[in-house]
Amino acid sequence: MKIITVVQSTAKLNFIALSLILLARTASATTYYIDFQGGQDSNDGRSMAKPWKHHPYMPNWLGAYSHSPGDRFVFRGSVKWDHTCWPLRITAGGSPLQADYYGADPAWFNGTAFQRPLFNAEFQANQIIVVSGTSYIRIDNLELTGLMADQDSGGNSSIYLSNSTYVNMTNLKVHNWNHSTAVVTNNGNFGGIYNNPGAGTPISGVVVDHCDIGDPENGGNQGSATRFIETLSNSIIHDTSQGILHGGRYVFGNTFYNLGATFDPAEHTNVTYLDQFNGRAESLSSGAIIQIYNNIFYDNTASVGAVYANYGTSGSSTMINWYIYGNVVYSNASNCILLDPYNSPDGLMTNVYIWNNTCEIERATTAAIRVVSRPGTVPPTLLDVKNDHFVFDGSGYISCGGTTVCTLASNIVMDHASAAAQGYTKQNRFAPVAPTNATVRTGINLSSMCTAVPGLCSVTAPLVAGAGLPRPSIGAWDIGSYIFMEGPDKPTGLRTIVH
Repeated sequence: MKIITVVQSTAKLNFIALSLILLARTASATTYYIDFQGGQDSNDGRSMAKPWKHHPYMPNWLGAYSHSPGDRFVFRGSVKWDHTCWPLRITAGGSPLQADYYGADPAWFNGTAFQRPLFNAEFQANQIIVVSGTSYIRIDNLELTGLMADQDSGGNSSIYLSNSTYVNMTNLKVHNWNHSTAVVTNNGNFGGIYNNPGAGTPISGVVVDHCDIGDPENGGNQGSATRFIETLSNSIIHDTSQGILHGGRYVFGNTFYNLGATFDPAEHTNVTYLDQFNGRAESLSSGAIIQIYNNIFYDNTASVGAVYANYGTSGSSTMINWYIYGNVVYSNASNCILLDPYNSPDGLMTNVYIWNNTCEIERATTAAIRVVSRPGTVPPTLLDVKNDHFVFDGSGYISCGGTTVCTLASNIVMDHASAAAQGYTKQNRFAPVAPTNATVRTGINLSSMCTAVPGLCSVTAPLVAGAGLPRPSIGAWDIGSYIFMEGPDKPTGLRTIVH
């Protein structure tokens, strides 16, 4: 009997913990209630019985309000705010110990059941929420829809951040955006969540977690889901031209699908365009790490790799470590991982570790992992590829592209026919089905990296109540993204996480 873990992650790494601690409040903060259907701005807003109609930062606000760091704004569930309410322009925030909150209380709703408060632009507004020049904000449990872009500009987004840090966006549904006939280009500058850090502003603490972002209602061929986000975790990103456009220091536990279609044939589409800048032009400090792990990528038509790592930076002292591991990639139009030193002519030192991924390539002429060679740029210092499972009918599954040291160890490459004979199929996302499968207990033990890269050593989705399923500290590891378990010592109480 088999048990196969899936690779969704709810990892509690320090950067998420740091972001969530900002929810702490002080005695000076106040909770305000807002109900567009039943409220009045003349109310004090301090109780569910006397809510405001508008938020003070919305157009048409008629009340009185003085901000205190840590203020909480609770919008009534199952209520719609129409196009007259936008943009909600947030220009004041909290502090490191008291974030302002914009969200919902599931116990307070209109009707018989809770639904997220609905922020509906009704295709009559080109912005819904704007966070400008402030920090320490949490936006939570809202639905944003109906954005109408009138230009290919980041200002035309459901959530637009400008020169802001430590903005935590959680449990959001962002969908159903469109563009006017005046928009003839599609460079990923409108639609979902757009962060415009500006020169001198890092992307620190900009988090998207447990969100659903996509535009299937309008064909999924326009705009971008996210841009310049530091952390994207546990989210569903789908049906748009760009999944991640810039940023992406920590990307884990997500599902990416139906990405890459575009109404503009000149557009360069991406599933995840990741770079190692801490903002628009600020390089990360030497020794910094970027982690892309435990994600699922499938049915994407973008013209570059599912993971497109633009490892370009500047400054001869900069050494950046990329860790790409535990991902499942299949049924995509291009490479699993594409490494590109684009726009980086000087002094680059980069180590790239690609471990324990499951990668299926449908076209025999496309390498699973490719390093782009560009004149005047520097290839990675180290490319370390271990414990990866490749399903690939071609002959060159990896192109090292002039990498100084290219280490390949304990990888398995099999063609589709051989994979299917052992039970590795698209239907089960190329997971093992028997203890005799080639990937089971045949890999290198990488547990020496558990301290530096804790997500590598456990499948952190809560398959077992209260705990993850760790990779063994001794003995051989499984090759690929999965951990195969069977026998009397198998864990109990398992549940499967399916998007």
